[in-house]
Amino acid sequence: MAPNVLFLGNDGGLYRSDNAGQSWAFKEEGLQVTEFLDLDIGGALPRAVVGGSQDNGLSSTDQTAAAWHEVDLGADPDGDRTTAVVDPLNPDVQYSIGQAVDHFSRIQGGHRDAGFDTSGIPQGCLTYDESPNLFTEFIATNSTTWHLLTTVGPPRPNTTCNGAIWTGPPWRSLFAPQDGEALTRIAHDRASGLFLAGGNRGSVYVNFSPDFMAKVWNAPGSVTAIVRDLSRTGHFFVALGTSSNAGAGRIFEIHSDAPLHFTGQDITANLPTALVMTLAYNRFEPDVLYAGTKGQGVFRGMRNAAGHWTWQDFNNGMPEGAIVTKLRVNSAFGTIYAATYGRGAFALDTVSIF
Repeated sequence: MAPNVLFLGNDGGLYRSDNAGQSWAFKEEGLQVTEFLDLDIGGALPRAVVGGSQDNGLSSTDQTAAAWHEVDLGADPDGDRTTAVVDPLNPDVQYSIGQAVDHFSRIQGGHRDAGFDTSGIPQGCLTYDESPNLFTEFIATNSTTWHLLTTVGPPRPNTTCNGAIWTGPPWRSLFAPQDGEALTRIAHDRASGLFLAGGNRGSVYVNFSPDFMAKVWNAPGSVTAIVRDLSRTGHFFVALGTSSNAGAGRIFEIHSDAPLHFTGQDITANLPTALVMTLAYNRFEPDVLYAGTKGQGVFRGMRNAAGHWTWQDFNNGMPEGAIVTKLRVNSAFGTIYAATYGRGAFALDTVSIF
C-alpha cells in the first residue's frame, strides 16, 4: 500500500502524485491515448510529422522513436491545437490554431515566433467541439498572393466570426456566402490554381482567387473534407456530414461540366454507416480513395473500369472503433498517416503492400 500515491486519468493523459495530490507528474509516455485533431507531414527533421491535439498541444516526431516531442508554443497558453500545417514554401515552418481562432501561432525551428502578426484575426470563434467536430480549416499554399488562408467557424453571438475565408497577415476577411452559410473547409489545387471552399450547408464554392467565389454544387450535409482526384483533371472528392450519418450521400466525386456548375456522383456505395471526417488520395493508387470515419476507423474505396466504387475495411493494425480525424499521404513515398482522437497516430507504407 502507498497511501500518498494517487493516479489521475483525464483527456490529457495520465498523471501521478507521490504526495497525496500536492504536486503531479505527467506519465503519458508510452501510452497511445493522444487526442489528435489534425496532422501534417513534411518539414525539416526532426519535425517530419507534426500533430495538433486536445489538451496536449502541438507535437512532432521524426519517426525514429515512439515518443513524440512537444513543440514550444511560448506565451500561447492554449493546450488545444486544432490545426497543424507545414508551410510548403518553408518546411521548417509550421502553423497552428488553438481552441479559438485567435490562438494562432507560427513555429520555426521548433519554437513559437512571438513576432508573428495576428492583428485583425476575429476573436472568440471556436474551432471545434469535443465530439470532435472541426469547425475550421487552415492551409498554407504555394501562392505568394494567397499564402495563408483560414476559416473561422460559424458565427457566434458577440464575436467577430462571420463564417468567411480569412487571409493574412495582417488578417482580413475575404469571401463569405451571402445566405449566411459558414465556410468550414478550404482547398487549393496547385495544378490549376483553383481554390475551393465547403460550407456547413453542403455547398462547394470555387474560383481562381478566394476573394470572390461562386457556388457550383450543393448536397445535404456539412462539408467535412475536399481533396483532388489526381488521376482526373478538374475532379474532386467531397465528404459530407449528414444528420443521420447513414446510407448514401456522404462521399461524392464532383467535376465541372459547365461554367460555374459541377456535377456530383455519389460514391458512398457500400461504405458502412459512419460519419466521414476526412479523405485522402494517394497518387500511387489512381483509382483508390481513403476515408477516415468517426468510430469505425479507415476504409479504402476502389473504382472499377465502369466508374463504380466499392469500399473495404482498412483497419489492420488500427485500434477498434478509432475516430480518425485526419488522413494525410506523403506524395513522394506513398505513406499514409492517420490521426485519431484518443488512440494516437498511425502510418502505413501503401507502396509496399499494393
